Amino acid sequence: MDLEKELNRVNTIFFYALYPWFPLWAFISVYFLKLPFNKVLVLPAICLSILILVFKDNKRLPAYLFFLFLFNIYHIVESFYFETIPGNTNKIFYILSNYLFLASLLLFIVENTKFDYKFIKRQNKYIFIIIILSLCVSLIQTQVKHFFFSPEILNYKVLMNENRIPSIFSWYDPNTLGITFPLIVSIAISGIKKGENLKLFAIIMSVVIVAFLTKTRYVMLSSIIVLSQIFFSSELSKGLKIKYLLTILISVLIAFTVAKAIHIDIQQTIDERILEKDTKMASANARIDSYYIFLLKFPEYPWFGVGPKTRYDVIRLLKGVPLIHVGYLSYLYWYGIVGASLLFISIFLFIRKLYRAGKDFGFWGGFYGLLAFVVANTTMVYFNLSEMGIIISAIYLKFYNDKPGLKYLHLLKRYNLLEYTSFSQKKGD
Repeated sequence: MDLEKELNRVNTIFFYALYPWFPLWAFISVYFLKLPFNKVLVLPAICLSILILVFKDNKRLPAYLFFLFLFNIYHIVESFYFETIPGNTNKIFYILSNYLFLASLLLFIVENTKFDYKFIKRQNKYIFIIIILSLCVSLIQTQVKHFFFSPEILNYKVLMNENRIPSIFSWYDPNTLGITFPLIVSIAISGIKKGENLKLFAIIMSVVIVAFLTKTRYVMLSSIIVLSQIFFSSELSKGLKIKYLLTILISVLIAFTVAKAIHIDIQQTIDERILEKDTKMASANARIDSYYIFLLKFPEYPWFGVGPKTRYDVIRLLKGVPLIHVGYLSYLYWYGIVGASLLFISIFLFIRKLYRAGKDFGFWGGFYGLLAFVVANTTMVYFNLSEMGIIISAIYLKFYNDKPGLKYLHLLKRYNLLEYTSFSQKKGD
């Protein structure tokens, strides 16, 4: 028996079962096992990683993943050095529970697995199902607040009081909707074939309605970014771009009509959540305060930071808020230039690989999705690379990079020498 081939089959089955059904597994983990899903998922991820190390001959560790592993080591060292691990927490359990540790393992498994056409075509199909399911659950939640809404989610009462709709994504992390949903939408748009106008319309309709119902600015902005890939794509004619623009406008009009039909005050949402009229721009002012406090405190420990926990003097300046509310500044404060640079370089190298996949293969889904993630962290703190959307992007990236022949097919298509679609070897496949 070829152990390496068998291991690849096991890895593929693992990802088949996990994605894109991740939100449902998270629900099962929290609801039935009473455990956050990342703490459950890390165990099979460790096992598969060990099997790869033992049985795979040519192991892959791309540069972006190398820097991510280095950042994990740096994080662990600082946690012990600055004694930021809670006293009642098992130290091993603390390390294994870290999102970026899980991300490193999952990405390592992805980079050492070969994915075939059948896998990718199924992912395309299942991702579309998850997008439509997200829309349906969001609409139900406008009428039944507690429907599929995790009571364990951070700020549960606040989200309920403000009528924010998390769709199917509240069982992993409060920010999952704003990170994973735009990413899978971006991938789905990238996989649209000629003639699939109804499917594209359904995807656009879903992202417009789901994003608006979240009442969260960065989610809306992320959705705009992933939809913009339609207009920046060199693969589409001007006529198609105009057609898709009309599709988006019609989707927005229908979304507003649906919102009114289910008694959602659109103007109130715009005033309160986008323009912040009632709060006198409190959220925007909090970001400005974060920049000011960062400039005040960062020079005290610029190179190695203060460890992965905000100190009391900064919390006091932030009026009780436990972190600097800008992702890049928060990580620079915690880990310093040395530590934060490891993570930032990792993300840069990853997004560069996705950009090259767009140029070489016409697959722009991962790039625009991760670009939304990068922009989102200018207004929030969430560098969770274990999010489903990010890992699925890595899977597609690995698939394309393992098929260099697709690059030549893409060039033939670009110069109208061959009819070719993103995920098929031949037209209509």
